[in-house]
Amino acid sequence: MKKIISHPIAGEVLIVKGLSSRTLRLSVNAVRGVRLSVPWHVSYSTALKFLESKIEWVAEALKRQKEKAEKREKLPTDGQIIETQVGTIIFRPLNSEGAPAVSTKGIKVKTTGIVREIHFENYVSTEELRKTVAKILKKDATAILPSRLASLAALHGFTYGRLALRNNVSNWGSCSAKRNINLNIHLIRLPQELSDYVILHELAHLKHRNHGPEFHRLLDSLCNGREKELSRQLRKFSPRRSLP
Repeated sequence: MKKIISHPIAGEVLIVKGLSSRTLRLSVNAVRGVRLSVPWHVSYSTALKFLESKIEWVAEALKRQKEKAEKREKLPTDGQIIETQVGTIIFRPLNSEGAPAVSTKGIKVKTTGIVREIHFENYVSTEELRKTVAKILKKDATAILPSRLASLAALHGFTYGRLALRNNVSNWGSCSAKRNINLNIHLIRLPQELSDYVILHELAHLKHRNHGPEFHRLLDSLCNGREKELSRQLRKFSPRRSLP
């Protein structure tokens, strides 16, 4: 059983009650946020009291992760690029002192053929740049992934429901019980054979919902015996990293 609460210091806290949890346990993750695991027999009021008793630790952990993220995520330098299956994204930082803003938000995208230049003032945040990149990736993904999914499904005799393109940070794709497929727009940053591998992975889930031996045998056959090789290659990439 899952429940989300809003805390003035911890933000959104996911409380998960389960039979597998033996003790109250708090975890803080930069992507998934604050999670509180609670044994089934423990009440929510007891869980909230436990959270309050550890709130200083939670606040300090969130602060440390934020500081690490700020140090790690610096603004791109002039000429840094992101390659997609459609074209190239190039970052062009500007000097904001004495120069007019490129837009009210300090970001402007100039498109020349398949080259997209992102001009930005030095006061913009990495989050604002990520949103700009995501818009470009969504457009590129829309141009490529739906037709590629349809082609691979037809080639191997699969039928699926709806396709949704998502800007996820934790997975490349998913397949629902209703046979709907979600694909991450960041697949468009991968070599085509790796994005095809992810698509085939999700199509294989139409027949096998788990990752058991039958699933892997099917996926390996769809990949011409290269499942392990392609899986190793995919691990070198991450959907979280949307800036160079």
